[in-house]
Parts: sequence; C-alpha cells; structure tokens
Amino acid sequence: MKNTFNKILFLINLVFYLIVLVIPIYEKNIISGLFYQFYLGIFQLILGVYFLSLKRPKKVSNNLGYYWTTVITYFITLPIFSSLLNNEKNFINVCLVIIPMIIGLYHIYINYLIKKT
Repeated sequence: MKNTFNKILFLINLVFYLIVLVIPIYEKNIISGLFYQFYLGIFQLILGVYFLSLKRPKKVSNNLGYYWTTVITYFITLPIFSSLLNNEKNFINVCLVIIPMIIGLYHIYINYLIKKT
C-alpha cells in the first residue's frame, strides 16, 4: 500500500514539475511560471518532510540530507545573490528560476529513489 502511495506521489510530482516547465514556454511569460513554481516548491517541501518520516535505505537518506542542505543554503544565500546580481533580469533568471528548478529536479530524483524501494 505504501509503495503504491509513493508511486502516485512520484507521478504527481513529475507531472507538476513538467507543467511548471511548459507553462512559461506556452504563455511566453516567466511571471506565470514563477507563480506555479512557488506552488511546486511548497508541494515539494511538504513532500520532503513526509520523506523524512519514511524508513528508507542509506542512499536515500544521504540524498535527502543533501536536498535539505541545498534548500536551507538556497534560502540563506538568496539575499546575498540578490545584492550581487544587480540586474533584475539576471536575478529572476538565476535565483528565482534556474536554481529552484534544479533543486526541484533533484527532489524528483529522490522521489524516484523512494518509489523504487
């Protein structure tokens, strides 16, 4: 039962991520993509807390630890990046789009590892 639930969570996570990738391309508007990316981030953070409660192999635990370290580091360094990238377009592209989507992709990888176990 739990394995089926984890498979469903993986599919929801993957589809949600792909939708967030496609929306800015389809609408040609990065702001709408940021709006959906915000909800993807909240969903993945909640899912990450759920993953902490699971009994998991060492490989998954290590990757989950790297994920949380990356997320915390991202939120701590975000103000520093915003002051370094004085061009608003660079800040939006790097700090609000590229880095969170890479972290989200890593979350999907962890979700995949959990689904496999």
